[in-house]
Amino acid sequence: MGSFVVQFPSKLKNFTVWASANNLRFNGGYFGGFHFFQFSRGERANDPEKVKELMESIREIGLQVPMGSEAKCGFLARGLKVFDEMPMKNLVWWTLVISGAVQNGEIEMGLGVYLGMRRTGLVPNEFALGCVTKGCADLGDKELGQCVHCFVLKVGMEKNPFVGSSILNMYAKLGDLEDAERVYECTDNHVGCWNALIGAYAQCGYGFESLMAMSLMQYRGIPVDAFTFINALKGCLVVGNLNFGRQIHGLIIHSEVAFSTAVINSLMDMYFKNGESCML
Repeated sequence: MGSFVVQFPSKLKNFTVWASANNLRFNGGYFGGFHFFQFSRGERANDPEKVKELMESIREIGLQVPMGSEAKCGFLARGLKVFDEMPMKNLVWWTLVISGAVQNGEIEMGLGVYLGMRRTGLVPNEFALGCVTKGCADLGDKELGQCVHCFVLKVGMEKNPFVGSSILNMYAKLGDLEDAERVYECTDNHVGCWNALIGAYAQCGYGFESLMAMSLMQYRGIPVDAFTFINALKGCLVVGNLNFGRQIHGLIIHSEVAFSTAVINSLMDMYFKNGESCML
């Protein structure tokens, strides 16, 4: 087996496991009562056979197996088995199961796991809530989405930028712009929430309102980022006004994201769909 690397999330501790056919080397790392691993992105890390062999090596030295790694590499059933065998399940593991299920398209399973976690009395963190709201939007389950929103209000997490923007996006994807606007009114002036609002207007077909939101954002002195421009360019496509797109292009040139691949792709898409192919 070729060697590959598993990295511990930097916000916890630096942690590296290196495995090959003849050697296994690892440095210590501990979090929440379990050793925690997260596979780095890349072709090798997504190879099921290599992932399986590494996990077996980890088991042999007595460490807990990384639930999230199995789920994200296509081992959802195997990962759930590991999860079920855990004597103690903390918030980290519940969140990884929910995330793994939703990311693998098993949305109903992910939402079911979320409900199971709630029955244990654990309070989900912003990452679990983000996955759940995405799942509700993908399934078109507005009723469950509203229940999640009510829970967020109950525990006082509505001003969390990640949670607020996730719920706002959920309502936008469900076509409920009125509720999306109400969610925005409860959030702080965080750039992520502004971006979600701009994207919500564009997604619901209100291109002019999307551009007005970006203009108001700049008027209030809130710094824009790549996602602001990407969502605003979607608004330009809805309006079908090339002049607006050119103005945003000018802002992009004078910004710190002028060479962002995602922004450039959005610009190209805007120009091509408006009949211009030589502006970049």
